Amino acid sequence: MRILVEGESVTVAEPDDLGRLHLELTGTSAEAASAALARAGLGRIDDTGHARIDADALRSLAEPVGASEDWRRRWTGMLDYARSKGWLDDSGQIRVHLA
Repeated sequence: MRILVEGESVTVAEPDDLGRLHLELTGTSAEAASAALARAGLGRIDDTGHARIDADALRSLAEPVGASEDWRRRWTGMLDYARSKGWLDDSGQIRVHLA
């Protein structure tokens, strides 16, 4: 899954690819992208250069209409993996790298 920030627009590409997650910036600075993420209710870019993305907000944006039980299982698996690596905190924020 890719979170795309282009100018002030935030979208999700490849929501069915739950084996990867990163943030891509196009034509925008990290500061402007952080503001766009905040306006979208998804999160922000922190001082370490990683995005902090709200898992529930991302799911709302990414989950396909009529998502299958398989998609939900793989989503949970992605979060479990992120938690095991220390990338998902107790507040539900996922640490996402910028590509």
